[in-house]
Amino acid sequence: MQISSLNYFLKLAEAGSFYAAAKQLIISQQGLNKAITALESELGVKLIERSRNGVLLTQQGEILRTHAQTIWDEYRHMVDDLIENEWSSDISESDRLVVNSTYYPIQVAAGIEGGALLSERATVNELPYVELFQQANTSDGHSIFIVGLHPYSDTLLDEYANLVFEPFLKTQFGIVCHEDSLIAKKRHLHRAELAHVPLAYNSQDDMARLTFWLFRNHPLQEVVLHATSPRMLLEFAQGSPERCATFDSFGFHASQFDPYMPTEGLVFIPLSTPESICDVGVLLNKRNRPTVRVRHAVDSLGRYLNKQFPAYFEQYPLT
Repeated sequence: MQISSLNYFLKLAEAGSFYAAAKQLIISQQGLNKAITALESELGVKLIERSRNGVLLTQQGEILRTHAQTIWDEYRHMVDDLIENEWSSDISESDRLVVNSTYYPIQVAAGIEGGALLSERATVNELPYVELFQQANTSDGHSIFIVGLHPYSDTLLDEYANLVFEPFLKTQFGIVCHEDSLIAKKRHLHRAELAHVPLAYNSQDDMARLTFWLFRNHPLQEVVLHATSPRMLLEFAQGSPERCATFDSFGFHASQFDPYMPTEGLVFIPLSTPESICDVGVLLNKRNRPTVRVRHAVDSLGRYLNKQFPAYFEQYPLT
């Protein structure tokens, strides 16, 4: 019995269907079905009941689920210990993880204490959207590709049949403003409400493209400052109750824990449109699945963020 077979079974039990589980596992439904059938044959019991509505566990399946979860958890702890022990010593250049990311994830991670991936363990490369997708499509599974997908950009994923997207964070685009501002008490903002507000926006290519796309039907008329520094954007909004600056929900939440970021007296207000939602995650190649070290790093990042910012993930759950 392979440990992967137990993971396949657990994912199937959780997802309730071969389609959903196979998508999460980055394998074909045929491959997942074959693995479950082989597991049933090896154990000599029927584990699932198949139907048009998905799958249900048999009594034997429920018993296996309990034991399999314990075994899988122990396996993950073992991998954590092995890799953490390896990384506790000096790391050669060839052993460093390669993290390729678009602009936003790098900016946010740089401000998080402990950094998870952006540390002495990794070499980090910032790539434009298209180039990152191209490299991920030919990846051998030894590198990490992190991207923020907005509604205007996620069509890129449709162009690469071999890539799947695994989110670990949800964030929402909006503005930061002074707590004494007239709009500070609003829960959400319609885009038209910002047309004539003195505003600073992030002029980095990807972020500027997002801003122009979001406000394509409600052009911003009073842009006072273009900046690529999140700190400058916060300082601009902090300077006067009349001003505001473009920002995102997680970026602002994380900045509040960073002593070097000027967030005192500021509040974040999201845009009301669903188009303002962005999913941040990793691109994985179905042909060349991630190595154990890459899988461990990705899982560790997700666990780190959930542990570090539990209140945020309650407000912006992934599901």
